[in-house]
Amino acid sequence: MAILSVDFDKNATELYTAICAGESEKAITIANEDPVQAKTWVVKYDTEDPVSVIWRFLPIHSACARQPDETLVEALLVAYPGAVSEKDDQGFLPVHYACGNRANDTVINMLLILNPQAAAVPDPFGGKLPLHHLSQWGCFSAGVVNMLLAAYPEAIHEKDFAGYTPIDLAKSANYPGRNVVITALNRCMVVCKKRNSKNTFGDLEISKELENIKDDEERIMKLSEEVNTLRKETKELQEQLDEIREKCDHSLSNQKEKLEKCQYEHTSLRKELNMSRTKYHKSEQEHSDNLDGIQFCKKEIVSLKEEKVRTIKERDTIGEKLNLKTKTSEHTVRKLNVHVEEQKIELKMKYDTLASLETMVATMEKEMEAVIEADKEFNVELEMLRNSKNVSEKMDVLNICLIKLRTRYEAMKQTNITQDRTFKETIVEKEQKILEFAQMEEKLRARTSEEHEMMVQELNEQFTELQNLMVLVKS
Repeated sequence: MAILSVDFDKNATELYTAICAGESEKAITIANEDPVQAKTWVVKYDTEDPVSVIWRFLPIHSACARQPDETLVEALLVAYPGAVSEKDDQGFLPVHYACGNRANDTVINMLLILNPQAAAVPDPFGGKLPLHHLSQWGCFSAGVVNMLLAAYPEAIHEKDFAGYTPIDLAKSANYPGRNVVITALNRCMVVCKKRNSKNTFGDLEISKELENIKDDEERIMKLSEEVNTLRKETKELQEQLDEIREKCDHSLSNQKEKLEKCQYEHTSLRKELNMSRTKYHKSEQEHSDNLDGIQFCKKEIVSLKEEKVRTIKERDTIGEKLNLKTKTSEHTVRKLNVHVEEQKIELKMKYDTLASLETMVATMEKEMEAVIEADKEFNVELEMLRNSKNVSEKMDVLNICLIKLRTRYEAMKQTNITQDRTFKETIVEKEQKILEFAQMEEKLRARTSEEHEMMVQELNEQFTELQNLMVLVKS
């Protein structure tokens, strides 16, 4: 079967998270619905060295370390019975955690039924058997001691790495019910001595041992009354202790998470510090390499400052020239406007004279029409006079008058036509001059605007160059 494992910081299982949070009902439901999570190891890796493991637990290890409910342990063992034989990264079995954290009789009984050899397995950290852990940290009844010794009777004489037997640890401990554990261990020791009396002890030693045990029993009987009076207080204190322990476990888990976060932040900050140190050394090296370049840049900055002063002076002179040009262009525009107004007035006067000439022509045409009518009448009369020989002289006179009138009309008509032509020519000349002035004005405006734009562009370019030089100087 492949070993299943998850990272505690990245993807811890829901079952393990529920056990750590003290949610027994939720953990039981998850174990019944998804037994694979009971077989999944939860591993905590070192943030500085991702390969190294800080701890490695199955859900049964974590549950036995928290005074679990027997229903939760039963659900975990049903989901994965082989968990009782699994050791964590420190070499601890689940029974080691159960005995070291005052688990009840039912929990230890289930663990020993599935793996009775676990009672004879010492932990590699201190060489303690489960009975050592129970003797050092206590239990709720003497039945747990009897179960462990029934599974492995020799545990009563086994010593840990420090040379202590279970009864030595029980006598040096200080927890409620310590005397019950000591009595149970003494009885078991007497039974073991009776079994081994042929090989180890004599009858006298056994009788002495029995007398000592009787004395201890008398003392225990005396103390039992005091114990009974203290049991009520002990139960209340135990309940308070359980509540405080739950709160402490919860706060301890929170503190562990905070500690892990702080360790992670510490490692990240250390990495950032190392990176910043390397960057600082590189920047120092680059700074030392670029000192010559800085000196050269300083010289260039001084020369650029001088050029800046020269460009500022040139800018001022160009601005003054531009102002003079704008003033002269404005003066010429004003003159042209005045000249155009004068031309407009003259044109208006000529239009008035043209209108008067047109009225004169109209009157002369009317007169001509009257003369034509008179000519017709004279022709009629001439014919009549021609018919009459008596009025021949009169006809000659009238004919002469008619000829004079015709010549006069032709002369007046010719003069009118010439005046009209000359007037139109003058108007055309005036319009051409006005157009020429307008074109000159437009060219002048375009030229001045182009020069102004070029000057502004040059000044902007010089200003941007000066800004870049200031940025270089500041940097």
